[in-house]
Amino acid sequence: MMSSATLQHILFISLLPTLISSRSDRPCRDCCQQKGEAGPMVPSGLPGVVGPQGLPGRDGLNGLNGPAGLPGRSGEKGERGASGDMSGILKLLNQQTPDVLSDLQEVLDILKGQKTQMFAGPEMMMASPPLIHRVGHVEITAFTVVRTSDLPGHGDSEKDITYDRVITNIGNRFNFETGHFVCSTNGTYFFTFNVVHDRDVMVELVKNGERLVAVHGDAAQKLRTMYTNSAVVELAERDEVWTRLSRSHSLSGNTQHLTTFTGYLLYPASATKRLTTG
Repeated sequence: MMSSATLQHILFISLLPTLISSRSDRPCRDCCQQKGEAGPMVPSGLPGVVGPQGLPGRDGLNGLNGPAGLPGRSGEKGERGASGDMSGILKLLNQQTPDVLSDLQEVLDILKGQKTQMFAGPEMMMASPPLIHRVGHVEITAFTVVRTSDLPGHGDSEKDITYDRVITNIGNRFNFETGHFVCSTNGTYFFTFNVVHDRDVMVELVKNGERLVAVHGDAAQKLRTMYTNSAVVELAERDEVWTRLSRSHSLSGNTQHLTTFTGYLLYPASATKRLTTG
């Protein structure tokens, strides 16, 4: 017969699987409910492939105009140019009569000794004795004047342009009160004018109220723009020539002397007649 110890041993072995199965259904109170340690860090993945370039965007709006820059420094004086060919002038002089050559010599002597008063005010020029030079019976006239202030317009009628600075007024035939040149010698004259404006402008060169030539510009970008025109005109004594601002326009002026009017006698009527008939 087996002993009681042997029977207990056999009973424990037979019940052992049951005990193990029953305990496996319950979580361990000592370790199963605790968090484990963090695992090792893995390296980052490789960057993805670059995508295709997008379409170009639309152009942006134009920016505002910046302020005008300061005037640049004067450049260095250039080298003296080569002497010109005088053969054409000498040929022309050889074709002239002694009277014409004498008149030309007198003109050269006068111009050589003439000292022009630069940038004098009109009141000084008008108050001084008339600068009249005669060659025989011909009176030499020449002028250049400048406007340094704006001329408002945009009205229903034209405006004669006046000028407030004088560079030259030989013969004293330019009237600063009216802005008109008054002819004193029959002959052929040359006139040119420059105007500056940053918007729509139209200026005419006028003889006795009749338009000869004109300039017209439309500065759409509102940038300062210069316009110029000129004409060769035959005048008789007391004819008048001036510049006129057209209706519905205005004119800019400034101290940079950009708006100007110039005129001078090319040939007196007597010399022109001798040249054409001789």
